[in-house]
Amino acid sequence: MITQGERRNFIRMSVDTPIRVKRLDSGDTISGTCQNLSATGLAVILSEPLKMGEEVEVFIDSTGDNIRPLEATATVLRMDPIEQDQYDVGFEITGYK
Repeated sequence: MITQGERRNFIRMSVDTPIRVKRLDSGDTISGTCQNLSATGLAVILSEPLKMGEEVEVFIDSTGDNIRPLEATATVLRMDPIEQDQYDVGFEITGYK
């Protein structure tokens, strides 16, 4: 439920699922864990830092036969180091495939 103090327009759904992030500038792929997502963004734990404003493609495989995987383009909005070799990265979804 969105509360009065909540600034987001879409509710974030908590998840704990593998994600692949493809860097568009180099083509490198980083595996991570998606922690939450909404219609317009997602939060991911990665083992490598990304640049603010960097554009990427994200892929989350589906666990059901009747559900399409999530494939989207996204931009890095936030990148916070958690500990050595772990980063909490916030993405804005800019388009769906």
